[in-house]
Formats: sequence, structure tokens, C-alpha cells
Amino acid sequence: MFKQKRWMTGMMTACAISAGAATYHLSPDGNDERGDGSATRPWRSLTKVNAALNPGDVALFRPGVYEGSIRPPRSGTEEQPITYRSATPGAAKIVGLSNAAILIRERNHITVDGFEIAVKPGVHWAKIDQSASIRVSNVVCRNAQNVWAPFLVTATRFSRFENLLLDTNFRDPLTVKPNFNDGDGFTLDNMMDNRDCHFNVYDRIRTTRAGHTPFMLWEDCSDNVIRNCVFDGRWGRNFEFFNAKRNLIENNIITNSLFGSGNADSSAKLFVHDSIFRRNVIFRNSGNPLAAYSYQYEQMAPFSIRRSRIYFNTWSGNSGSAWSFAELVGREKIVRDNVFKNNIWSDNNPDGSPIAIEFNETIIQKENPFRSNIIHGRNIGDKVISHGYPPKYYTLAEAARAFPELFRGNFDVDPGFVNLATDNFRLRPGSPAIDRGEALTRTTGAGSGRVVAVDDVRYFYDGFGIPGEKGDLIRIGAAETRVVKCDLENNLLTIDRDLRWQQGEPVNLPFAGRAPDLGAYESGLPDSGPVIPKDLQREDDLERAERTVINCDFELEHPERWNYLWAFVRYGNATGMLDLENPAAGGKGSLRIFARAEAAEKGAPMTCIISPFGWLIDRFPMVRFSYRIPPGVPVGIAVNLPVVDGQSSLIYLGGSKALATGNLPNAKVIKLIDDGKWHQAELDVRSVRKIVPGARRIMRFRFATDNNGKPGDQYWIDNFKIERR
Repeated sequence: MFKQKRWMTGMMTACAISAGAATYHLSPDGNDERGDGSATRPWRSLTKVNAALNPGDVALFRPGVYEGSIRPPRSGTEEQPITYRSATPGAAKIVGLSNAAILIRERNHITVDGFEIAVKPGVHWAKIDQSASIRVSNVVCRNAQNVWAPFLVTATRFSRFENLLLDTNFRDPLTVKPNFNDGDGFTLDNMMDNRDCHFNVYDRIRTTRAGHTPFMLWEDCSDNVIRNCVFDGRWGRNFEFFNAKRNLIENNIITNSLFGSGNADSSAKLFVHDSIFRRNVIFRNSGNPLAAYSYQYEQMAPFSIRRSRIYFNTWSGNSGSAWSFAELVGREKIVRDNVFKNNIWSDNNPDGSPIAIEFNETIIQKENPFRSNIIHGRNIGDKVISHGYPPKYYTLAEAARAFPELFRGNFDVDPGFVNLATDNFRLRPGSPAIDRGEALTRTTGAGSGRVVAVDDVRYFYDGFGIPGEKGDLIRIGAAETRVVKCDLENNLLTIDRDLRWQQGEPVNLPFAGRAPDLGAYESGLPDSGPVIPKDLQREDDLERAERTVINCDFELEHPERWNYLWAFVRYGNATGMLDLENPAAGGKGSLRIFARAEAAEKGAPMTCIISPFGWLIDRFPMVRFSYRIPPGVPVGIAVNLPVVDGQSSLIYLGGSKALATGNLPNAKVIKLIDDGKWHQAELDVRSVRKIVPGARRIMRFRFATDNNGKPGDQYWIDNFKIERR
């Protein structure tokens, strides 16, 4: 936990040390012994400048490479922070050799600005612990290897992390051994992990290419702002918030998630309490992009979403149901007092049932209302709501009749985006989403002054007491004012000027027109909603690619071709590893899938899955691979198609002699030889139309069998490609 006494002691010591501020210069050509840190006689090393810095001092790094750690010896003060800065933004590179490249512990008022960060294997980009008023900005971190959570923030308050790029965290494939737990794959766990963090601002952070979770807020975090971030999954899900309390999550882009190595699924987890989720765009994700289906992990409190407001967001172009939430069965009801208002769900799950929202039977309907949202498929009248398990599907009109407390007052219309093909989710002129929004809340009585009673204060942000943060600019009726404080218990807004109001006055964020627009963007207000970068196209998107982009050779020299793609864990009694000991079909490496000893009791599915994004089978119909199957080992080839009306989407295309398919269909268009030798296979996946004539898209391709793998069973694959003819 945060040590208040130690923090105050550090502040007093820093004030006592401070005398006059100095600027110390560093250069790759500098000299620690003969230099004095001046512009004309710069120092060379981080060790030298770390020891010298006092409150108010600035360490100015000229372009070049510096080995070691940014490690301030003492704290700065509010008026005189200690600053490490690249003289030319991005041109000074810190290479961490041990522990962390940025190492801040029990320090306050430290600024780190403008660096590129690189690290040796096993070294963190940053470790910030038991600190306050830290500012890390304009920093690029790349290629962490063999380290859990390379950007680790613990017990830290009143800090800002701004304009960061966190790119690539992976595991040396040789370390993936049979004794790894079922949660591990080739890609490593979390990237930016925040624990016991409070009153922090995470602004303009872009995370990409991580294994389990690129961005994490744990249950001991509260009063944090996550704003203007790009959660660009590519290798896995986008983030996980586990019962984090009182958050503002706004203007973020959530895209490119993938069901890949080291993940149970591709869903970002939104388990938050007393929080605001607004002006976010959730698009082009694999599977269910955003979920709050409550569950319990180890001894932690059950994860849930409670007392939160989800409004002015846009979900579109995701390949599964866009929003999923569920209640723990048989427990105290914990998914409660959430409101979903003025959002847009549209055009999700291409080629399948375009499900916008799925929920289970135990959700308390009156506690989680959806109001004034567009909930649309591809056409008016599509089934867009999924309820229960096995699921039953409803059109919006049917759902409003079946579950009126949940889905009263929503719209099934095409929202009229400017251009889906270019990821432009703004509203074109004449869109039915313009001026369609409902007031966020209303005043409960007439009054005057600076304290306003409203029906529901939870829609608004008051700055959380974070220095430099302002509360929301709002409209009470036609009058504009700014929120100073939100009293959540009594539903009172304190504002920054004296006003008069009548009972029932609408209280909103600023808008242009007669009423708020729906979705993440307010037409007429050009600064509303997130700015979507132009470089978000996946490299392996088969819907848009013109050449072979899935080409897995399982070689150590270029793991970026394959290491994040294959999911072989959490499938019960089987796992996988890179094999460099046995002969491969080509090169040195292959992927080995094998049954665990536990398969003696329950059997093993022998599963290995790849989930390429946007796989239109008429564009990329050919799958080619090498395989080696010992005699009697059951291995099948199967594909998942988009789910339509709850029907099973898994279809086998063939396999080895011992394959078991259970009750699932088998097209029997390919035979795998189980003689222990390497063979090459070629498969036209359009052959799935033998079972489903109208099939257009494949969601997953898998090697598997129906739980009849035995201990000792194993097989190998190599040189896997998805190609055009």
C-alpha cells in the first residue's frame, strides 16, 4: 500500500536539499571524469547524472544511446520537480540493462520526457512504485522480452502518463515448456499493469502487441482517468479492468483484438464500479470485443460492473456480439445500477447473426436499462439481442416486448456513418442518430445557486481532485457551467457559477442542435469523440490483404510471423510448444501439440487454433501446411463459421483415422496420414460449403479431436499458410 508517512518524509527531505536549479547536459561523447555537466563539457552516463540531481534540476540528453536506468536519487517538489528530458524528442535512447530503464521508487515530483526506451531480455521498460506526482510523457517503449508487465506502476498517485507508445511484449518461444500453466502461450502476459494506483491520468497511450492484457487496472485502483488512448490489440485482447472504482474512460479507440497465444478469449473486460464509459469507439475486433460477464478469480471479490454509466459510444464492425454481460449464477446479484444510454451498436458479426448485445437469465433487467440507443444489425428487423444459454435471438422489437424494463425506448435504424470502409464513424448529414439523444439527467426541483439536485449525478466528471483536471462542461437547460463536485450519494452537482433552474430541466454535456446525437461523435462539435489514426490496419487482415500474410514457419529467426497467432492453451489436458529438437518439415522449428497426463481421466481435445482476421474464403481459399502424426493419434481439421441463430458453427473437414467428431458434421474432404512421417497437405476451405452452402467467412481454423486424445499422444505442424489460388 501507499506509504503516506514515507512520502511526506521524502517531500521534507527534498525541500531541505533544494537550493538552486541546474541543467546538466549528457552526450554519448561526454566524459564523466573530465566533464562538469555543462553544455560545453557534458557528462556521459546515467549513473553520473542520477547522483547529481536535486529538486528543480534538469538532465538534458543529447541524441544517442545511454545504457542504464533513469533512477532519481531523491524527490523533487511541486514547484521544483526533477526532470529527465531528451533535448530532441525521441532522439535519446535509454537501454535498460537490469531491473528497469525507468526506475522510480519512493520518489515524488519526477518528470521523464521524450525518450525512446529499449531493454535487454528480462528488463522492464519502467517500474514506478510508492511514488506520487510522477510525469512520464512522449516516451516510446519497444520490444520487451521475457518480462511480465514491462511497464509496472504500483502504489502511485497523482501521476500522469501521457503520449506513450508501448509496442511488443513477447516470450522467448524456447521457454514455452510442457509444465507451463494453461494460461501461457508464446506471447507474454500484461504490458502496462497498474496496481494500488489512484488519481492518475493515462492520456494518449497506445498499446499494441502484447499477450494476455496490454493495459490492466486492478481492483485496488480508483479515481483514474483513461482518455484518448488507442488500445490496438493485434496479438490479444485490448485491456482488463477488474473492479476498478470511479474511473473516467473516454475518447478511446478499442480495436484489432485477436484470439491468439496466451489468451482465453479476445474480449476486453470492463469490470468497473461508479465509473463513466463514454465517447469510445469499439470497432474491428475479433470475437466479442467488450464484456462484463461476471466471474470470480482465485480469492478476489467477484468481478462485476456496478453503478456505472455507459453512454455516447459506438460499436461497429466487430466479428462477434458487440457487448456481453452476465450475472454470476447462484450468488448475490452484483451487476446492478448500470445505464446504457445514447450509444450506437451497428453492423457487427458479419455473415452471422449481427448480435449487438448478449445477456443471461440472471441479469436484473430494471437494474441495467438500455435507453435511447441505436441497436441495429445490417438491416432493420435483424436479430440483434441474444438471451440465455443456449441462446435465443430477438429483434429489437421482440426484445422490447419480452424484456421491456431492459430495452424500452431504443431504435433499430441504420445510424448513417460517414464511411465504414475508412473507419469514419462520424454521422453524415441527415443521419437518424442526429438530435436523437435523451437528456442524461434532469433537475429534481426548481432552485438557484451553485448546488443542483438532479435525478442521477453519475453521468458527470468532477476532476476527481486530480491537479490540472477540470470537471465536465455541462448544460443545465440552455445555460453552460462547469462541474466542480459530484456528490454520488445525494445526487448533487456543485457548479462553478450561480444559476437559476426549473424542475425537470435537462442536464447534458454540450451538444449542437436540438438534442444530443447518438454515438461517440456529436455533429457540429468537431472535437467530440476520438481521432482514429490512419495506421490501424492489421497486417494480417485477410479481408483487405492482396498477398499471403499468414505464413507460419515456426522459426526463431522471425517469430513475428507466427508467435502470437496460435492458441493452444486452456483447452483441457493438452498444450503445445515450439519444438527444435525433433526434425521439422523445413528449417529447424515446428509446433508440437500434445496431451497431458491428465488426459488419462478425461481425454484431450488436442486443440490448436488460428483465428485470422477477416477471412473471406473466396479471397483466400487455400490452406497449405506440413504435418506429422504418429500412428493412432486422433487429429482433425475443423473450422468455425459465424454463428447464425445459435446454431453450432464448428464443422470438421476431415482428419486422421482416429479422429472423433462427436455430434458435429464432418465434410470428409481431407485425410491426414498417421504414419509418423512428415506430409504436406493442401485444402480448399470453400469445401465447407458441402455442409453450409452459403458460407463466406471463417472465424477460426483448428486442429482438434473430440476429447479422445490420450497421454502420450502428440502431433506436429509446420509451414502453415493461407493463400490465394
